[in-house]
Amino acid sequence: MKGNVYKMALDGSQQAQLTSFPAAQIWSPAWSPDGREMAFVSNQAGSERIWVVDSNGGAARVLDRTNASDTNDLLTWSPNPYLIYAANGMHNLRRLNIDTQQETSILPKGSDGWLAWKPAVSPDGKTIAVGPWLITVEGASARLAYPGVVPFRWSSDGNFIYAFATREGRQILQLKLGESNSPKTVIALPGPILSGTVSPDGRKIIVSVGEEKSDVWLLKDFDPEAARAN
Repeated sequence: MKGNVYKMALDGSQQAQLTSFPAAQIWSPAWSPDGREMAFVSNQAGSERIWVVDSNGGAARVLDRTNASDTNDLLTWSPNPYLIYAANGMHNLRRLNIDTQQETSILPKGSDGWLAWKPAVSPDGKTIAVGPWLITVEGASARLAYPGVVPFRWSSDGNFIYAFATREGRQILQLKLGESNSPKTVIALPGPILSGTVSPDGRKIIVSVGEEKSDVWLLKDFDPEAARAN
């Protein structure tokens, strides 16, 4: 199986291929805050590492000190110049400096939580939503945002989180921070939501929705007696 990174306008036009890997898998492409670069996880170099490519195309470069093996292959770009992705085993988060490739752990060593979701960083870069939990970057404290939801993006003012339910959620939810009320439903979609993001101006929500199909088959000249004999 192979894959590459593409970009296109929201109306489906202006499609452009950004990478030209001959045989590799690619996961979790993420725009840089200034829109000039895109980071992603790939096994092009033999093992799963983080790569970066210019958003207008060109040669992709591997961050060879990184290691995304034994993770969920999900990453996000913080508003400050850091990438956030899971540590091996997914019991911690790493903050990666793109320029120096220096990594620091966000949670204390020995943390027991299992961070199986893509991190979503607040606009000020101080809080990370991972599944139903909110983690402060400085101090590494964690609190429950709301049970049973997967946040995928913050509002531009940092007051809301957009999320979907953990079990085949078909609704985009808006959760206001600091409130214990049930999240507000923005829209219900025809299939389970797989991932999502919000445009920089906060006016558009882009989600990947699973499509469910079933087929009915008609078997001609079926002989039940022959079937029993077999």
